[in-house]
Amino acid sequence: MLYNPANGQPIATILRTTHQEAAAAAAAARNAQPDWEALPFSEKKRIFRRLAALIGERSSELSRTISACTGKTRIDALSTEVLPAAIAARYYPKAARRFMRPRRQRRSSILFFNKSAYLERKPHGLVGIISPWNYPFGIPFHEITQALATGNGVLFKVATQAQPVGEALASLFHDAGIPRELLQLVHLPGREAGEGLLQAGVDKLFFTGSVPVGKQLMAAAAEHLTPVSLELGGNDAMIVLEDANLKRAAAGAAWAGLSNCGQSCGGVERIYVI
Repeated sequence: MLYNPANGQPIATILRTTHQEAAAAAAAARNAQPDWEALPFSEKKRIFRRLAALIGERSSELSRTISACTGKTRIDALSTEVLPAAIAARYYPKAARRFMRPRRQRRSSILFFNKSAYLERKPHGLVGIISPWNYPFGIPFHEITQALATGNGVLFKVATQAQPVGEALASLFHDAGIPRELLQLVHLPGREAGEGLLQAGVDKLFFTGSVPVGKQLMAAAAEHLTPVSLELGGNDAMIVLEDANLKRAAAGAAWAGLSNCGQSCGGVERIYVI
């Protein structure tokens, strides 16, 4: 059973995906990916416009779900996760078309005066995403949208505490027009998620979490020669210069250190006063 961290009330029953089910989901997404890659950018853009509209229509419901799973306030969920996602849904399809366009390369040597070279970017194929509990909607939304906008299939796993957010997120994409086979949500326990996605055959892995787990995933991915993108913990510093407005600096330090109950990858942990 999952409980609201703010009041201890039960919110949902824990779901569980087996490794066999994860492998089947990965196979379905991989089979659907070529057709999605071939879809014109204009069609993808139409789907993502619908996605942005749905976020607006469901903003209250989404904020409630995020709040219940994380304990953060609804206004915090709305301002830091839901609204930025609506903006991202419109931005990434435009950016993806520009980024994926073939580019002619300059000649590097006079020996190649009669040759032409082009840089072409292709989708990885199937992208795996393991997202955290502190921003369970905002972080995976950006990664999923980027992966889909550039023609990939997606296999993603949300933190167990935020499973209802993952279900709402998947429904949002599917209702907007993303093929159900292309975007697959799996519920693997945290300690099994990385190896489960790698064994399922993802072509790239995104992970947001702790440094120790990031190291383990990097080592495991090396066995498969799978590229990884890691957003891990840090020790973020705030620098207050001599000419700073101290009242504003103090307010900024309090917000940056305590926002989201201090559970933020960019939260201030050190302050240097110069």
